Amino acid sequence: MQAKRSYDAITSMPGASIAAIGPSYVNIMERTLPPMEQFWQQFFGWREWDGETGDYIKFRKPPDHWPQPSTPPSSYKHAISTRWGTIMYLGSLDRPGILNSLSLQYYGLDEGRFADYERVTKDLTPAVRGDLLKFGNCPLYRGRTITSDLPYIEDNAEWMYELQSKMNPKDVMMILQFQDKIDKRRMQWLEAKTKQRRLSLEKKIAELEYMANRVRKKTTYFSMASNLVNRHVLGLDYFRENADPRVNPKHVFRTSYLSIRPRSVESMFYGKMGARHWYIGEFNYSALDSLYETYGSRANLFRTCTSDMDIDTSAGLVAGMDFGNMVSLSIGQKNPFGRKEFRTVNFMYALVPDDMDNVADKFCRYYEAHPTKKLRLHYDRTGNTKLENSKQTKAEHFASRLRAKGWNVSLMSVGMGIIPHPLKHLLFSRMFAEEELERFPILRMNKQNCKELYASLNLAPAIPKGDDIFKDKRSEKLAIHRLPMESTNPSDSWDYMIWGEYHHHIDKRGVQQAWKPTTSKKK
Repeated sequence: MQAKRSYDAITSMPGASIAAIGPSYVNIMERTLPPMEQFWQQFFGWREWDGETGDYIKFRKPPDHWPQPSTPPSSYKHAISTRWGTIMYLGSLDRPGILNSLSLQYYGLDEGRFADYERVTKDLTPAVRGDLLKFGNCPLYRGRTITSDLPYIEDNAEWMYELQSKMNPKDVMMILQFQDKIDKRRMQWLEAKTKQRRLSLEKKIAELEYMANRVRKKTTYFSMASNLVNRHVLGLDYFRENADPRVNPKHVFRTSYLSIRPRSVESMFYGKMGARHWYIGEFNYSALDSLYETYGSRANLFRTCTSDMDIDTSAGLVAGMDFGNMVSLSIGQKNPFGRKEFRTVNFMYALVPDDMDNVADKFCRYYEAHPTKKLRLHYDRTGNTKLENSKQTKAEHFASRLRAKGWNVSLMSVGMGIIPHPLKHLLFSRMFAEEELERFPILRMNKQNCKELYASLNLAPAIPKGDDIFKDKRSEKLAIHRLPMESTNPSDSWDYMIWGEYHHHIDKRGVQQAWKPTTSKKK
């Protein structure tokens, strides 16, 4: 949708200034721009400028013979120029400086559910202005297109749903009626036998387009589409198969296939967790810009901790590890920048045939530049089992791989037994409630770097048994490729990290039961 709308804006308003906006600049470069370019190339035959020919050029001054935009930029560093003279800026809500002082005629906002509405109205709305006389007749003038996928879970994007109330169905129906007449006249033009008949039809089409555009310019259109739109192509068997709970959990089928808004569920293991516990990380864009200049949309593959502004470089790291059928590693910091806060800054994982060595290598590469190479590693009792044909336990093997890269690793869960689910639930509920701040720190988690963990924590059901609460872990039996975004595996690694750091603040008798030593067995 964003790719098609950007094409329409570029070609219908030659010389205009438009923008593609995301909740973060990383999202724009890594998740919005690549598919947009692919769409331009596949459906419209556009080609990136190769030095001699092309339709668009990224991040540098266009050829002198191309039409110039009405308002030329002072820098092309964050801009895409086109052979129509239209320029498209890449901007984000976490980097408003790119859009400062710009006069835009149109913008598209992708992944709207991650956007803060206050930032949208404060940073974007005032920028859409200027050149009324030149572009005022285009229906996209001062327009915006907001798109988003439907999340599996309740999110803080109520402002998007509220846009539906701004849509006037009568105006939308009028536009559709105009468009139907325009399409019929165009078919008649193709069948016309005389030049006079064609000229007459062209005049009528222009009149209809003028009237339709007058309505479109002030109209809001809201739509939620599901896979049922393509039911004639996909077939009903497609929906029957994917509705099977053995194939897709009910909540996944409802949101991903039917686009039914998620409902709040009371019986969730992390029921006290809310939107305030998650944040969109701030980035060091001086480091990222050099990566974008070198690698373009592939820059994400080369990102390191130097791009993360939420990490305290003077402090070591804390991690929680799950050695199950999906190796998961939650990474955090305790009291960063002197704040009474536990901040989860990253999440890494590996699926078979990859293993914990791959996670260790990812960790070492990403945090190679971190100056304080200290790690407190928490894990469950399986980390204390010995590897086959080895004197090392799983945790010791993982630690040795990090130590070889200069890390000082402290194994915090030697002798760990089973951690009772009711005690974990009690601890996490108290911490998320933020009612005992003299005892517990504030919990905050990086939504950008921990998307699998975000899904896992939000989708973990609870099973009440009498007065106790247990985590429903049946999702861990899903197909291996579905585990990162649909299972409780990522949340388990987070559990071990938080439990290990703060379990001593709750019932001592229950904590002692969780620390019964286990016998190491070869596996």
